[in-house]
Amino acid sequence: MVIKKNQDRLWIEDLYKSIGNIIILAENNDDTSLRQSFVLLDNVVERTLRSYLETIIGIPVKNRSFENIIKMCKKQKQFKKIKNMFDKLLEYHEIRNRLYHSPKFHSVSRNILIKYVNDIVTIYTKMGLSNCKDDFLKNSNNVLDEVFHREESKRKELIIEIEILIKNKFIISPEIYEGDLLLGCAPFNFIKAYDNILNLVMGISERDVGEKKKIRILEIKKITDNMVYHSYLLSYYDSCTWFCFPEIISYRKNQIAKFELDLLKILLEKYKKNIDYRTAKSHLIIANAFDSLYTNIRNYYINHSDLS
Repeated sequence: MVIKKNQDRLWIEDLYKSIGNIIILAENNDDTSLRQSFVLLDNVVERTLRSYLETIIGIPVKNRSFENIIKMCKKQKQFKKIKNMFDKLLEYHEIRNRLYHSPKFHSVSRNILIKYVNDIVTIYTKMGLSNCKDDFLKNSNNVLDEVFHREESKRKELIIEIEILIKNKFIISPEIYEGDLLLGCAPFNFIKAYDNILNLVMGISERDVGEKKKIRILEIKKITDNMVYHSYLLSYYDSCTWFCFPEIISYRKNQIAKFELDLLKILLEKYKKNIDYRTAKSHLIIANAFDSLYTNIRNYYINHSDLS
């Protein structure tokens, strides 16, 4: 049986998108994500089987318990050779119930989740969804593309705002200034940031450029209701390349990070004759100007090898 009618495909398209989302969630590969993925997958399977019986086979499902849906599916001739698969679905459903209702934070292994997906692929193939595995992966990639596209657009907007801030603070021309922002280190890593800033300041200070300043440093402070964040941008004076150290110092308003701020102050004081130092207050989260793969703030890295 091949499903062709447009109205019949609405629940199928929802199925593909749902499985795609589940694959992305599962790729986080931690207990919480795997538990949630398994529960969501089981819900999708239950809804899909019920929709198949009512929409394609034309049998009303009055008793909507999972056990009854499985019983009705096993009576269909197209499933005659894979009845044992539906027994497995009951086992998976029991695991789902323990995950969902238990007061303890149980989880499942990644292998069990993958096995569940592969088993339903066998069932869905008998339902007429012959390329369902490829469609699952395609839809997960589509979701990722949308996420990356949104993130990329926001990053570009943020980079433009940072460039405007640099241009205004240092009175840089031409009117349209396009500098290069390089990630100096991941955010919230002061020790690594300090080492890198020290090396840059010492290295640039050795250059012979006469009496003029050699280094530009812009400190950007972001203040929220409860927190204060310090980011630093550093550049050789005549360069369009800026090394960015986003949110390397953070503290609650009533708990100033004296050690970190004092350490930087000592360094900058030592080389102050070489430094053009400016400050700015901003609403920007500087780390978001960079790919989350490198800042470790969010992780979109997906590997579908287990399902391919």
